[in-house]
Amino acid sequence: MSEHSPTATRRGLLTVGIGVLGVSVSGCDLQDLDPRAPLPAPDGSGATTTASPDPDSDVALVREVVALIVARSLRVDAVRRRHSGLRRELRGLAQMHAAHLAVLAPDGADAEPSELATATGKPARDRRRLVQAERTLQQQIARAAERADAGQVAKLLASVSASIAQHLADLTGTAA
Repeated sequence: MSEHSPTATRRGLLTVGIGVLGVSVSGCDLQDLDPRAPLPAPDGSGATTTASPDPDSDVALVREVVALIVARSLRVDAVRRRHSGLRRELRGLAQMHAAHLAVLAPDGADAEPSELATATGKPARDRRRLVQAERTLQQQIARAAERADAGQVAKLLASVSASIAQHLADLTGTAA
C-alpha cells in the first residue's frame, strides 16, 4: 500500500481541477461570449432570440478583472522571488493566475496593474498579506460575476473565483 499525504492528494486534485477548468474554457474567447449572439428561446421551440445586454459593459468588466489578476500575479511573483522558501508553495497560485489570464486575455494582458508588487522581507508576513490579497481578489471576481450581463461571462468569472477559493483553501488548510 503506498503512502500519500493528504496534501499531495489535494494538490493532485487541484491540478486535475485546473486542467479541467482549462479544457472547459480553453475553447472560449471573448468573441464566443458575445451577448449579441442568438440564444435559444426560453419556450424550447428551437427558435432563437437576440440577447439585449450591452457587450461593452462585459468587455469592460473582463478588462477590470484582468487588471486585478495581473496585479495579484505580479505580487505572487514578487513574493516567490523574494522568499525561496515560499516558491514551491506559491507555484500553484502563479500557474493559476497565468491560466486565468490566458483565458481572459488570450492576446496578452495589456492592463496596467493597480498596485506596486512588493515583498517586505519577512516570509510569514508576506505570505499572510498575499493570502489576504488573494481572498480579496476572489471576492472582487465573485462580485464581477454577479455584475456580468452575459451568462457566459458570469459563469466564466464565477469559475475563476471558485478556482481562487480552492487555491486559498489549499494554502490555508481550510475547506473551500
